[in-house]
Amino acid sequence: MAEETTEFEKLRKNLRGKSSIILTDENGVEYTAKFPRKLVKDMEDSGVTSEYVTSIIQKGTVSATDEFFDRFVLPAFNNDCQKMTAEQVRDLFEGLGDPMQVIQALIVLFTNPVVALFEKKNPTQTRTKFRFV
Repeated sequence: MAEETTEFEKLRKNLRGKSSIILTDENGVEYTAKFPRKLVKDMEDSGVTSEYVTSIIQKGTVSATDEFFDRFVLPAFNNDCQKMTAEQVRDLFEGLGDPMQVIQALIVLFTNPVVALFEKKNPTQTRTKFRFV
């Protein structure tokens, strides 16, 4: 029997190797969200982990939503849009038809640096070999 694949797992597979998400507002202005490895490390050092993000989303309160945008979403956009405020990011999300899909994609991008280290790679594409002696 084949295992069922969740929507999140499908999204993770579709985003494998991708490094950013581009959102385009109603005026055609593009905003890039990404989580470079250094940003992920800095965020983890300040307590922002995938478990933290999940717990904030599950709270479902206004203060948790503000914290989510300030500590998780805004840093992703401030890589390229240095002057973007949390309010601007919220406005951008309000214009989305399905903001949860983008939030899930951001979570995947946030965890990609760690997942990439542990994913099994094609043996013909590896650059390092090992052996037991």
